[in-house]
Amino acid sequence: MLEPTLRQILDELKEVRSDVSELKSMRSDVNELKEMRADFSELKSMRSDVSELKEMRADFSELKSMRSDVNELKEMRSDVSELKTIRADVSELKEMRNDVKELKTMQADIHELKEMRVDISELKHGQKRLESSLESFQKNLIQSLGLYTDKIIDHFDVKTDVLNKRIYNVEVEMEQLKRQ
Repeated sequence: MLEPTLRQILDELKEVRSDVSELKSMRSDVNELKEMRADFSELKSMRSDVSELKEMRADFSELKSMRSDVNELKEMRSDVSELKTIRADVSELKEMRNDVKELKTMQADIHELKEMRVDISELKHGQKRLESSLESFQKNLIQSLGLYTDKIIDHFDVKTDVLNKRIYNVEVEMEQLKRQ
């Protein structure tokens, strides 16, 4: 009776051993599953990394478009600097326009001054002619006055003589009338 019990125990032990070996193999399977779970967790984190990479790819394509925008901005900056130089040139042109206007008014003033110069020289010549004419007039006047003075004196003398003769005749007649 011991033998069948022992056999039964042996069989059970064999079963247990086979179960243990199964369990050992399961342990490795469990370890594999744990590794797989770790790999799966890693895959999950990789999935978030992949989504981050996709976002980065989108950001990268955005950066590429931004690069073209930056190039456009650089071109715009050069255009703006050109516009600034053009603005400076326009200011200079406005100043030049004002200078040209001033020069035109100055030119008109110079033209008027030239006309005045001609007028002044004509006036000077006229003045010289007048002075020489006045001088000759004064000389002629003095000479003429001398002649006319003599004539006037002669005329007065003649008239005075005539008057004196008349007065004498009137006096003589009055004397005669008195005597009568």
